[in-house]
Amino acid sequence: MDRVAQSVRRRPSPRPGVALVTVLLVMVIMVAIPAALFAVVGAQARAESDRADLRRAELLAQAGVAHATSLMRGVVPGVSPTFLLLGSDGAAGGNNDGLLIGHPGLTTGNQIPSTGVELPGMGRYYVRIIEDEPNVAADVLAGTRIGGNDIWADGGTNVANYASAPVENNDRLLMQCLGVTRDGSRAVVNIRLRRDPAPGLTIGGPLDVLARVNVTGACGDIHANGIIRDTRGNANWGSSANYPSATIWSSTSTIPSYFLGTKLQNQPARGMPSIESPISLCPATNRVIYDAMSRTDRTQTVDLDAIADGTTICVYGNVIATCKVKCQNPPPRKSSPATPRVLSIVASGSIRVLLEGAGWMTPAHPAGYQFLAGGDLDLTESGTHSLTLGGGGSTFCKSQLRLDTSISSDGQMVCQDSNNPSTGPTSSGGSVNFRVSGAYQGDFITTSTIGKSTTISFNCGGTLANLMQVIASYPSIGR
Repeated sequence: MDRVAQSVRRRPSPRPGVALVTVLLVMVIMVAIPAALFAVVGAQARAESDRADLRRAELLAQAGVAHATSLMRGVVPGVSPTFLLLGSDGAAGGNNDGLLIGHPGLTTGNQIPSTGVELPGMGRYYVRIIEDEPNVAADVLAGTRIGGNDIWADGGTNVANYASAPVENNDRLLMQCLGVTRDGSRAVVNIRLRRDPAPGLTIGGPLDVLARVNVTGACGDIHANGIIRDTRGNANWGSSANYPSATIWSSTSTIPSYFLGTKLQNQPARGMPSIESPISLCPATNRVIYDAMSRTDRTQTVDLDAIADGTTICVYGNVIATCKVKCQNPPPRKSSPATPRVLSIVASGSIRVLLEGAGWMTPAHPAGYQFLAGGDLDLTESGTHSLTLGGGGSTFCKSQLRLDTSISSDGQMVCQDSNNPSTGPTSSGGSVNFRVSGAYQGDFITTSTIGKSTTISFNCGGTLANLMQVIASYPSIGR
């Protein structure tokens, strides 16, 4: 027992300060753990904030996509790919190359300028349309960048102005939409666009065919979203080669068997090119304006013989245009040269053109429109005359179309088959009811009809054939 006690007494005592070090280590750990936790939480918060900023930047870019596509579908329709690249002045080197500004019908409040569009509380978005791939050196833009010192997704095409006119040969464009938040975070959404050639004759509803129709050209098809009918009976058609030889397309199964060419029946209804407000596309120059909305019948009569060549006739309401002498081809006097009348007609309501001789017209409208009607379009005459529409002009009406004269057109014709307008604008900016005594004024036609021999030779070059559709979309998130 004495040895055990002695052994216990001989154990070395703890060194001074060890307990203090241990306590200090514990305190350091206790302090470090919360600090580390705060650092992790802070890093996560910053990461979440960065992700939120990038998400806001992408949302801004998507807002630019929505704005720009809505403009091209409803306000700036039919602008050719090259014209979109060069801007509204149609020339290289200006300050509007690739920008959606200055086009006819595009108001200041709807434009997307080089300074972008601000969304309060979020930031700004910028949009520029460029060639989807440089074909030649001239396609590379040079000048001041839009949206600051941004780097667009496609290298080499990230700056503003063309040194010379670009070469656009694949019917595709790239629309780059940049979103920039208030703290400088950026995101780019790239939209690939492709020209969607509409057919030579497109009807949004049924089509009655009463005469021979000859359709030629790369885009010279006939498309009807409703029934195609022969109201005279099959016996009147025979086997003439002058019947359509291109594609006949209908959403029903009733295409008459005597139509030659490819018959596509029971097809889904085709999306229609749309112009929401035809009168808004009245050009700023070389025009004459009539306001018929104060008249009981809402209709203005215009003598085309009294209108100078190069004029676009703009009518708030309906218009009945007569052409007796100057539209004739050949002209009444053999010594006069055979030249077309260079005229266009734009109306918020319906258009009727009454011919008293063989007519020949080409469009005066700077975008190539021949006729633009918010209601019906009726091209008619009472004899055996004909009307030649040259220059690749495009014809559009929101309601029904009647070709009751022998028509020869190298442009395209599109009618939506919608109702005639119930109200319409005045030249002073007001709105007037089209319905008088319970009836629509300007309801000239109830069903789209080809009443006399018609030839449509369309090679995809019309204004409405240049409508752009989205074929791909992909984001490129920045910092």
